[in-house]
Amino acid sequence: MKTNSSFALAAGSGATIGLFASAYARLVPYWSDGTPRGAALALGLLLPSLAAGFAIGRWLTRRRGAPGVASALALPLLIAVLACAPLCLPGMAVAGLEAFHGKFPGWGRFLWWQAGLLGRVLLPAGALAGFVWALLRGLAGGRRGDFALAGGLLAGVLAARLLPAAWGVEGALRMATVAGALAAGAWLAGCWPDRPRLAWALRLLPLLLALAFLALLRGLAPLLAEHPINCWLGTQGAMARLPGMIAAHHDDGRHTRTLRRFPDGGFLLCRDGESAFAYPGDLPATVLAVHTPLLLHPLPRRLALIGAVNGEELAAAADHPLESIACLGTDHASLSVVRPLLAGSHGRETVLGDPRVSFSAGNPRALLRERHGRYDVIVMQSGRPWRAEGARTLTRACFAACRAALATNGILCVALDVQHLGPDQMRRIAGGFADVFPRMQVWSPQFNRLLLIGTAGGGALDAAALLARLERHPVMRSLARVGVMALPDLLACLVMTPSGVARYLAPEAGARNGASAWRLAWETARGRWTPATGLRTLGEIEAARAWRLDILQPGGLEPELFEALQARTEKQMAARAAVMELRTSPAAATRADAMRKAREAARLNAGDAFLNRLLLAMEQEGAFALARGDHAGAARIYTDVLGILPERASACYGAAMADRGLGRGESAYLHLLRAVAAAPEARDCRLALAETAWATGRAAEALAQYRRLLERRADDPDVLIGLALCLGRGEPPVRNPAQAIAAAERAAELTRYRDPRIAAILADLYIENGRVVEGVSLKRRLRLSDTLRVEH
Repeated sequence: MKTNSSFALAAGSGATIGLFASAYARLVPYWSDGTPRGAALALGLLLPSLAAGFAIGRWLTRRRGAPGVASALALPLLIAVLACAPLCLPGMAVAGLEAFHGKFPGWGRFLWWQAGLLGRVLLPAGALAGFVWALLRGLAGGRRGDFALAGGLLAGVLAARLLPAAWGVEGALRMATVAGALAAGAWLAGCWPDRPRLAWALRLLPLLLALAFLALLRGLAPLLAEHPINCWLGTQGAMARLPGMIAAHHDDGRHTRTLRRFPDGGFLLCRDGESAFAYPGDLPATVLAVHTPLLLHPLPRRLALIGAVNGEELAAAADHPLESIACLGTDHASLSVVRPLLAGSHGRETVLGDPRVSFSAGNPRALLRERHGRYDVIVMQSGRPWRAEGARTLTRACFAACRAALATNGILCVALDVQHLGPDQMRRIAGGFADVFPRMQVWSPQFNRLLLIGTAGGGALDAAALLARLERHPVMRSLARVGVMALPDLLACLVMTPSGVARYLAPEAGARNGASAWRLAWETARGRWTPATGLRTLGEIEAARAWRLDILQPGGLEPELFEALQARTEKQMAARAAVMELRTSPAAATRADAMRKAREAARLNAGDAFLNRLLLAMEQEGAFALARGDHAGAARIYTDVLGILPERASACYGAAMADRGLGRGESAYLHLLRAVAAAPEARDCRLALAETAWATGRAAEALAQYRRLLERRADDPDVLIGLALCLGRGEPPVRNPAQAIAAAERAAELTRYRDPRIAAILADLYIENGRVVEGVSLKRRLRLSDTLRVEH
């Protein structure tokens, strides 16, 4: 092979590997956990395999001279591995995570599994890349070949960076595949220079395979972007197959955004494969993060939103009389993803075209430096702290950059999730914030969510002016969506005043120096595997909680009204503090005292939105415990909820399910009686009551409940088959075999005989009542269908 041809081949192969490297720089974080440790793990697998492949290739070229035909297959094989891995890895990841059976794996076990997953791609890719490097170096003449390969590698990386943003990682992968096919064809053709027909066939074959691959890749952009590693919501066993459909997807070359619509009307917005916003679960924190600082500021005119904008912030901000709303670090095209969410949640998609809204793509900190003293309010949604990018938003330097961009009396609000933040990390974050904003406040709009609010000015709040701003009709309508019906509902979210922040930071003298981004990312990456970390953090914050509104002055409000406002707010603050103490305190005596306080607070204001959200979070924990078979743990959680609100129907139902799992039928029956009394129209509660009444020997009660259900749902298969069991196997006067068989037949018809349980009950009723031929025939059909199902 001629020297010039060898140089061209080395440069082309380098460009191919550079393009693949650019695509993989985006894809590998999806396959790891997105932390510095994950990046180190990827490099730890790649570099040794690269060195081993280079050593083998160099040994072969020194021993045998020019590479043979078998060695020429290394480059096509490398390209095939790099091109096909993005299509195979997501399925492999989901299958591997299902082996954990929905339980949170230990840190070491997950790291070992992650190393095995990455090793399936990076080890062969690194070995083949090193082998190809050694062969190309031998063909092109040592260092000159290195320079040609390095030049091609650099050109490939730059070419991927220069691709249109809309192409994203999929565009780089397509371009790399085509370039690799051309390089592989030239490589293979050079092995048979004396056979031109074979050489041309070998040149065309990789190109045809690449075109077939591109056709396979078409329309699979969400598949490449939604790797399930980083989103634990999508990796808990059965939850790995989330319901619903992908409503929108956008890839701007740096970040991907995907919106999934659920059948019940909810939405999940993912950014780079991680959950960024869940509707309606994250709605209170998102909406109050915007409304709270805008209401606290005496005269807001210019607002800046920093972070992953999900649209709900824009909708909340548009309700205020602002002159401008700037989205820093977000381009307008990426927000096309949230249009279905805004349309489905409350029909506010027109806010994306509001003339007050502007979008500026780029680094938010660099954009803030160009806008010194411009904004009255800045709202920043912090990213995931285990990513270096997200950790940088929680450093003192970032807070100082925001402070410089604020006008006189400006306010900065930082919204963060403390679920994975340990006490030390949270104290350093709060210390850095307090060093920049001495009059710092901490608010909590919902469980595990905090708002760090700092004011550039000083002075107490004017209650009359605050009330006037809150009572604007658009603002009240928006706040009502998250349960804030009056000013005390909002003020009760206050957790720490400046004096409380000083007490909170006192144990660590160096906390005001702030957090290091890399240290924070490294520590929180491991804290993700300790579910109790966030509870300890919340417990220390609650220890410094404020019990009075010393940040508020009456202003133009009458003294009697101001005292009533303070009294009601302090009662709600006490209620929320009691429930938080219940959630975070392990001691039995403390929990008993917290239960007593929470019960008293619930009697004072049972409709408090924050209290209801906390109870809902506890019920969700109980539901997860039931799903994994921990009935005793679920019973403890639901008992705590019922201790606060004894007539809460959902908690009564959950407690009954836990008691049924523990074999406590009588207790389950009593819980279900209270659930049905609290929610007479709840189908699940009444059906469970009928089933439990039958299981505890109350056949007449079960029959009455089934008939009550059939009055509203005449064609409900579950109700019909329960009625059939009650009529077919009960004692007189309940027993009525003819009606039992008729009900079971109707249930089987509604399910088209595809429900094995219903069909089996019908077959048993046939046999028990003398219709043996029909019963045996139906059982034979069931066995045959089971056999066919197993074979398929």
